[in-house]
Amino acid sequence: MLSRQLRRDDGTQFEHVEDQLSLLRAHFRQRQYDKVVLLGRAFLDQDSIADLRRECLEMMGLACKRTSRFADMQETLERWHRDFPADAQAAMELAKHHEHRTRDLGRAERVCMETLERLDASAHLFKAMDPAPAHALLLRRLERIRTKLRKGRPGIGQIFDDE
Repeated sequence: MLSRQLRRDDGTQFEHVEDQLSLLRAHFRQRQYDKVVLLGRAFLDQDSIADLRRECLEMMGLACKRTSRFADMQETLERWHRDFPADAQAAMELAKHHEHRTRDLGRAERVCMETLERLDASAHLFKAMDPAPAHALLLRRLERIRTKLRKGRPGIGQIFDDE
């Protein structure tokens, strides 16, 4: 029974979202990134548990990155950041994308700053959580971005204005 279900790789054969995500994980581990993106989109169309949605978005973002599908990667990272605005990893990935790929340093800076503010706010609400590691990583990324801005490295708008 299970082997028959696994032969169908569209994920629809599994009733439970946890099983669907397990199939997505298996494709990710096997480096079948196109399937990860395809199944991930179908998975996100469902009403699923937040932690599972977050993991799905993370795998999709990495799958898009590893296959150089940068437009899909940006869409996925923006959704990840929008759905989980205090997620430091989502913010880091989106900020790096804007810093290195789109060269929109202003947007990269805003992503870091907004997430740092949310982390600070959530630290006051949840005293037991330690946002320090994520906070420190985002601060370092923000400082690198601001250094580039101070040095006048061009953002995307400046590149096209100079041509």
